[in-house]
Amino acid sequence: MATLVSTTDNPYNPWTQYELWSKMDASLGYHTPQYVARLYHLADPEQQYQEDWMREQVHQDIVEQNITGTYLLVPEPKENKQILEENMTS
Repeated sequence: MATLVSTTDNPYNPWTQYELWSKMDASLGYHTPQYVARLYHLADPEQQYQEDWMREQVHQDIVEQNITGTYLLVPEPKENKQILEENMTS
C-alpha cells in the first residue's frame, strides 16, 4: 500500500491537496518532504528495484520513531489507484 507521511495537525491531504498541505507543513516547521528526502537519500542508488519498498520503509520508520509525536501515514486514496490503472490500460 502506498503511503505519504503527514502530521496530525495538518488538515490537508498530501495526496489530493498537495499545495495546501505543503504550505501548511512548512508553516508548522516540519518540512516533511525534506525530512523524508534526507532519510531516503541514504538508500543505495544501485538498488533501483527496491525503490518503492525503501520509500515505504522510510515512511514507516518516521512514524515509528515519531520524533515530534505528530507523524502519521496517509494511505493513497483508492481513486488515485483507479485512475493510474485506467491510464496504464489505455
